[in-house]
Amino acid sequence: MINADSEINIILIEEMPAYFLGQKDLDAVIKIAQDRAQKVLDERG
Repeated sequence: MINADSEINIILIEEMPAYFLGQKDLDAVIKIAQDRAQKVLDERG
């Protein structure tokens, strides 16, 4: 069973195009996505 988190999926959908378009390297995209995802999780408590 796959349990997807829609808020985290939205973050990935928003951040990944910068990598695919060559605007940012993968490490930068991962760092930004991780920071944003952690904020979402922190807000949930």
